[in-house]
Amino acid sequence: NLRLSSQNEAVLVSGGNALLRDIDVPLGSVVGDASSGATSLRVEYSQLAGAFGCTGSATTQCAAYASTLGAAIALGENITLNLARVTVNGPAEVFGVYFSSNAAMTISDSTISGQRNALILAGASPTPGDVRIERTLFVGNFGPMVAMRGGRVYLDDVEFRDNIVDAAHSTQPAVLEAGSGTIWRINRALFVGNRGGSGEGAVVRIKAGANVVMSNVTFDNNTFKTGLSGRGNTLGVDVSDTTPTLFWLFHATLRRASTVAASVSGSVLSVVGAASNVNVRIFNSLLDGTCAFGPGAAVFQAVGNVESTGDTCGFPGINNNRFNIAAVQLRLGTLGDHGGFSHTYLPAAGSVLLDTATPNWCVGNPLDQRRYLRPAGGVACDVGSVEAGAIPDAIFANGFDG
Repeated sequence: NLRLSSQNEAVLVSGGNALLRDIDVPLGSVVGDASSGATSLRVEYSQLAGAFGCTGSATTQCAAYASTLGAAIALGENITLNLARVTVNGPAEVFGVYFSSNAAMTISDSTISGQRNALILAGASPTPGDVRIERTLFVGNFGPMVAMRGGRVYLDDVEFRDNIVDAAHSTQPAVLEAGSGTIWRINRALFVGNRGGSGEGAVVRIKAGANVVMSNVTFDNNTFKTGLSGRGNTLGVDVSDTTPTLFWLFHATLRRASTVAASVSGSVLSVVGAASNVNVRIFNSLLDGTCAFGPGAAVFQAVGNVESTGDTCGFPGINNNRFNIAAVQLRLGTLGDHGGFSHTYLPAAGSVLLDTATPNWCVGNPLDQRRYLRPAGGVACDVGSVEAGAIPDAIFANGFDG
């Protein structure tokens, strides 16, 4: 074990290849500098209290494995960043992961916690590389993920727990602010115990020009931070102009926080913006709470959904939508470990959610939030993020689904 420290850069790799294994850096950063040529920097089994990352314009491979980092950075057009089995838990500075590159980034089997912003994405190219985040926890951060670049961001098997905005983010959501031109694909995720800032959408806020699709997700016990307020204690679509905006939701389980009164408008969803340009579609989902709409706003398409206990989401009385469903008919039990990466609600026998989803929208979602196969036993699939009675899919059991 090698212990290195300095006021600024404990390790600086300029050009060439470097593998650093089992090092301890209590002060200073570890940086790959590609300003003078292609660089490859990899850190393994190490403890870095400061920042780890790469800078410069040359093609660069920057990777960390099985290590603890204060922050991770990539500042350059052609830097690829790969983080696997890392914990990013430095002092509450500006970011956990700051990726300003047109190349690709992957984060897997990791934890990002205690950061002012968990993830910041930037870059100049209109078609940058994909960002893929898998089997990762975002816990106890103080500001949302934000992107200032195009390209797709894939989040698969992720959990957002107890993220609470600080004073600097009092007008931002707790987890995600999806801005213009950004594309987010969020699959098999749990959002629980998050507390956001004032505005439309305390936890996830979809702004004009964003493109967001979620499937097999659970939202539970999310609302505004004490002393802050708005509409959409969970999800908010906030569009004040004519910019086309997309938000689609498949097989979701949305439950209002128990601290939010049943009469509060928008406890799970708020939509502001005309239906002509705000494309909100909801399929085979449970909304256990209320919706709220600004003038001219509505859900553009709704199929196979259940609203409990009222009729606030504007679901039509066709296309297998049901509303005014009593809470006792849901039979969800408590949020817990029912298999899979994150906790879920598992409908019990007799639940109105069982075998009542619209089949057409099950075909594109063959795996539930736990990666269990739907439909179970060849019967029609269930409404919400979990398929009761299902079994794990052995093909995807290791998480490598391409």
